[in-house]
Parts: sequence; structure tokens; C-alpha cells
Amino acid sequence: MDSTPALTAFYHVNAVENWKCLNIVEYYRSKVEQAEQKDLKQVLDRIKKDLRLVANSRSDFDATRRGKAQKILDDWKPIFIWFEQDKDFNKI
Repeated sequence: MDSTPALTAFYHVNAVENWKCLNIVEYYRSKVEQAEQKDLKQVLDRIKKDLRLVANSRSDFDATRRGKAQKILDDWKPIFIWFEQDKDFNKI
């Protein structure tokens, strides 16, 4: 799953207050191909890569968005570990 403007648009159009784990995952799942939606690991990997792009000081995102992306990355394991362990996640 490669990043596309449709995926990274989430970080442009949503207020940082709405950058919640479930919101991000649901957004990505709604934008990727049906087959890729089933592979949660791919979705989480793509989110993490895109967050790194957003957090990069050379990105076109403002300081608030870069900071929020970095905070999510810093807290990645505690936040996303339950997604990876939840057997019923595909029902969400």
C-alpha cells in the first residue's frame, strides 16, 4: 500500500483534535482497495510511514500538525497495540 494524496489528505483536512487512532484507521481503510483493508498490519504500517512524513520538519505541514504527528509516533506502541491484538477489529 503506497501513500497517495487521498491518504495524506486526512492530515490536511482534519483538525488535529480529530486525529484519534480510530479516526485515522477508519479513514485509511475507507480509502484503500478492498483487499488491502483486510490487512490491518499494512494499514498501520502505511499510517506510521505517513505520520513520519507529516512530522518531518521539511514537510509542508504547520508546526501544530508536525507536533501532533510526532506525538502519535512517540506513543505508537501503547496506542496501536490493541488494534493489532483485537481479533474483531474488522467488524469495527
